[in-house]
Amino acid sequence: LGWDKDQASEWASLTEDQFATWAEATECDAARTQTLLGLSTQAFSSAVMNGDALAIVLWLPRPDGRWSTRLQTVESDRLATPPWLSNDKTIRGGVKIDQYGAPVGYWIQKHHPGHHQLFHSANQDNWEYIDAFTPWGRRRVIHLFDKERSGQSRGRSVFTAVMREFKMAGDYL
Repeated sequence: LGWDKDQASEWASLTEDQFATWAEATECDAARTQTLLGLSTQAFSSAVMNGDALAIVLWLPRPDGRWSTRLQTVESDRLATPPWLSNDKTIRGGVKIDQYGAPVGYWIQKHHPGHHQLFHSANQDNWEYIDAFTPWGRRRVIHLFDKERSGQSRGRSVFTAVMREFKMAGDYL
């Protein structure tokens, strides 16, 4: 940018201060309950327990808010392939992919699948498709998971490795 060290340092300090007003308050959370650290801790816990974590990046202006970019966390159990698309080879575990395996969109149930008494997962009104990026290239969905293999589109819970032993112990008991 052609700045000298003092200009760059001043800009960096101002930018860090501005970021802190978003990240260290509940401004960053669509639900207005967590700071960025709280959302990050929740995402980490979800990734360990479920294998992945999701957040939707929203543009959500509020009259009393300074910033409009907000994150909405989504229970990863809600990311799934709708029943009517179960034979679509471009959707893996709710993640729609392109010919190279890059995510292009996500199918998310509007309600947790555990609410089966009230909501029927086959009803198309209970599903939402969210593009991975806006038309101008901004990421819409943050999907965190450890990719262990080529072509993998979802993470694995740390408990996956011990589930067989739990089953065997249960059978033994």
